[in-house]
Amino acid sequence: MQILDVANLKPGRTFPEPLFHLSGRKLLSAETHITQMHIDALLRSSIKQVYMAESVRPVLELQNTPPQMVSVCGLAIGATAETDLMTPDGVVIIQQNEQVEDHHLAALKDSLIDYLIARPAADLDTIRATLQDLSRIVISRVENLIGRGEYIRAPESRDPMIGTIPDVPPSEVLNLNAIQLMRRRLSSRLQPVYGMLETGKQPNLQVLNDIVEDLMDLMRTEPRQFSQLALMTSRREDYLPDHAISVSVLSMAIAAHMNLATDLVKEVVLGALIFDVGMLVVPKRIRASSGTLTEGDRERVQQHPIYSLTMMEQLPGLSPIPRLMGYQHHERLNGKGYPSATTGAEISDFARIVSVADVFAASTNPRAYKSQKLQYNAMEELIHLAHKGFTEPRVVKSLLSAIGLFPVGSYVLLSNNMTAQVVGANAAKIDRPLIRSVSAGGAVSPMVDLSNSQYGHIKVVKAVPAPIGVGEGILAAV
Repeated sequence: MQILDVANLKPGRTFPEPLFHLSGRKLLSAETHITQMHIDALLRSSIKQVYMAESVRPVLELQNTPPQMVSVCGLAIGATAETDLMTPDGVVIIQQNEQVEDHHLAALKDSLIDYLIARPAADLDTIRATLQDLSRIVISRVENLIGRGEYIRAPESRDPMIGTIPDVPPSEVLNLNAIQLMRRRLSSRLQPVYGMLETGKQPNLQVLNDIVEDLMDLMRTEPRQFSQLALMTSRREDYLPDHAISVSVLSMAIAAHMNLATDLVKEVVLGALIFDVGMLVVPKRIRASSGTLTEGDRERVQQHPIYSLTMMEQLPGLSPIPRLMGYQHHERLNGKGYPSATTGAEISDFARIVSVADVFAASTNPRAYKSQKLQYNAMEELIHLAHKGFTEPRVVKSLLSAIGLFPVGSYVLLSNNMTAQVVGANAAKIDRPLIRSVSAGGAVSPMVDLSNSQYGHIKVVKAVPAPIGVGEGILAAV
């Protein structure tokens, strides 16, 4: 451990380990580029010394009262914390009077943490203003990018990624079992990254880059079934890494159909993997609430993009694009979003992409307090929101081009009173997909292209849920 006098800190320095407050709270992540704004924020709070250490333990040993350790093994989901519980990396992972949740235990396990430090909330009051002041520095860097117009527009490329995707004919059989297995594996690889960000550790950015590469390879090799990672496979309710996989798949599809270059598509996918990590700070009782939130609870929800932004500080080398996506994904074109009520031209195209993908993924996933929407209805809602000025029409149009009005794998009722599963889309005739009819017993017919003139008398009447006893049977059979 090294004790540093704040008055002697110089702008431009970086430190190989985090900087802690005497109370144990982490003030700055390792490798943070120190600016005069950081120094001024510490001085405003009358913090004269900071402590550079690998963990908080040697800092706490300087105090007269030994810290109270809480074994992670003794924590039970649903139990209420009597004090703030802090990780050995100086991050309060469970606040006083909040419940222990499953993601807390998963994060602690992934971070190899076997104890927490119980600290009275009053001990931390003196530095909370400092932490807010330091977070405003992170925000100001992104706001400065926006003010300078950097990374705001996503330019079309002369050599777009979509040009590398082969135009393969649709398969009559959707191998959803394989897609489901891949989804679970991707989600399990992302989980430890979320766990480390939540507990204050520094994840390996290469893990995220590897997931990005695997997703892009899948889009190139299985373009017809790629969207099934987000659309047709089962998803775990209220599980953020799982939701992030859905949003990443949809964001990639949107970015590709906006004719972005491969390197920009990669940045979009990377950003979509971590854009909502700040929701880990919002208790489940708030996230899953179907009633009216208190003012304090609503503020915590509206602050989660800022939490995402500050947690991204634990990823040195991260480009501005993921940061913009995390910060602005709840901003709306008409200024009715949060956290800054930014309007129109000041909202990054990259944030607009992940915003649309997030809304679509959330709408088509079941929640305890509301039923999931059919994909057609979710797309219809997005089109309506675009007309009302909430979302970007160009982005919604790109999503429509990518997955179709009736996405592959969904079910429709035909004018001949048959139920069919969509197995392909026609870009020129989005209301005339490729389908295969499904009988009540689960038998399926050969593929039919409704855009073919010989099937002109058959129309899609509406989107419908998977027939009872048929959907799971098809999934099991393919």
